[in-house]
Amino acid sequence: MDRSQRDPSAEWTSLFHLIGVDLMRECYYDLARNKAVGIDKIDKEKYGENLEENLRDLTLRIRKGKYIPKPARIVEIPKADGTSRPLAISCFEDKIIQSCLKVILEAVYEPLFTNSSHGFRPNRGCQTALIDNNIFLNSNKCGAIIDIDLRSFFNSIPHEKLVELLQMKIKQFDMIKLIIKTMRTPSLNKDGIAVRNEQGVPQGGVASPVLANIYLHYVIDIWFQEIQASGIYGECNLVRYADDGIFFFENEIKANEFMLVLQERLRQYGIELNTDKTTKTPYGKKYAAQCHTAKRKIPIYRFLGFVHYWKRSLNKSTGQYFWRPAVRSCPKRMKKKLVAIAEYIKNHRHHPTIVERTAQVVKGIAGYFCVNDNMPSVLRFSSMVRKSLFKWLNRRSQRGMNWKEFRLFINAKGFPNEFKVKNLFFNMKNC
Repeated sequence: MDRSQRDPSAEWTSLFHLIGVDLMRECYYDLARNKAVGIDKIDKEKYGENLEENLRDLTLRIRKGKYIPKPARIVEIPKADGTSRPLAISCFEDKIIQSCLKVILEAVYEPLFTNSSHGFRPNRGCQTALIDNNIFLNSNKCGAIIDIDLRSFFNSIPHEKLVELLQMKIKQFDMIKLIIKTMRTPSLNKDGIAVRNEQGVPQGGVASPVLANIYLHYVIDIWFQEIQASGIYGECNLVRYADDGIFFFENEIKANEFMLVLQERLRQYGIELNTDKTTKTPYGKKYAAQCHTAKRKIPIYRFLGFVHYWKRSLNKSTGQYFWRPAVRSCPKRMKKKLVAIAEYIKNHRHHPTIVERTAQVVKGIAGYFCVNDNMPSVLRFSSMVRKSLFKWLNRRSQRGMNWKEFRLFINAKGFPNEFKVKNLFFNMKNC
């Protein structure tokens, strides 16, 4: 990583030797213990019973070019829009190799990635993307946005194009060959037949996010940096989280012109926009004020689980109103989570740790959604989960609890009450 920071133009000819017992051991301990197992049914604990011997054997197969990834099993994960996302569950040994590749690729490319990229990166994430989003919206020169979503992006990346881009920095054949092996890991179809992956990087693969970021780094990020520097579309900005992104422009004319260029650029690299989820709209504080004056509906957009809208606030020091960007949780997404949690509580109400498990879910949701203007939504979510617990825990036996007894009971189990949720909100706000 130090070399990439010092010399962004550096080429790498000696990386393959890093994939040895020492790096594999580090990756083994970094992998989560409770993840789903692959077709060989071997988990972290079982693989670790003869860890050193297993790692030496794996290293030897890597060195001799005899390493062959086992087929991954596919699990369909439901999405908010009613469709499903195929998730590849690799065998544990293959996860170790993917982790090694992830560590090496991040060391090479992380210093090169632009500030517009936030997804699946160290010290970056949804919160940093939301911060940048608000900064660009607050600019007086923001007059239109393009909210993009790439259609089946992870499953659509052409291997040939990705390898070409990787070879711009990595000049070692053995390293490229190993990356290709992991990309082409076969998966079991519905009939249980192993089919080699000829396109895309498997979602759920440990190295897939960094490979996807590398692809979009060349296809979108640095290309858009050149556009910014040229000034051809005036002042413009980008916030990208994986395959979701927001482009900010001075006016709708510039956004329309860029949209045509963007579609052609993506087409050249074998990916396309999801037209159902990609929107282009006039936006910004000036446009919000115009809509308010004309009594028109102010546009909104959805990004990273939030509905983004404009809010009219009072400046207490000047006594004047001003427009600012605000967010709230996507109602459909929160409703779906509530239904899933209620069903889980119903089915596991007799489990001795049901309250602790539910508390962890609520803390996780609150930790993500605790941002400015969204406190009422988080408190409402916490209250609804609390009501589900009250309903189903009281059905475990004939003797139920009243609300006072119930609150004391769940508080003792660590369930966050309203005061704790508000504290979490203020702690997140002051981070």
